[in-house]
Amino acid sequence: MSAADGRRRLVIAATGASGAPLLLECLRIVGMHPDWESCLIMSRGAKLTLGYETDLTVEDVARMADTVLEPEDIDAAPASGSF
Repeated sequence: MSAADGRRRLVIAATGASGAPLLLECLRIVGMHPDWESCLIMSRGAKLTLGYETDLTVEDVARMADTVLEPEDIDAAPASGSF
């Protein structure tokens, strides 16, 4: 799907499984392309794992994304299909 400004949207979701370095690389790559918009969703487990696998905070990672949503936001645009 495309944003109103014509950029392509990509939802990047992280669970509690190991993989924080992959999450960071995905956000970095998408951030290098101004024609893409990133939407980050991190589970509670992913937020905990981040602290074990990196020296970054959740806030540091959130700043790498264009939009941040919480998994509990069941009425968020990606969940409704209107994203």
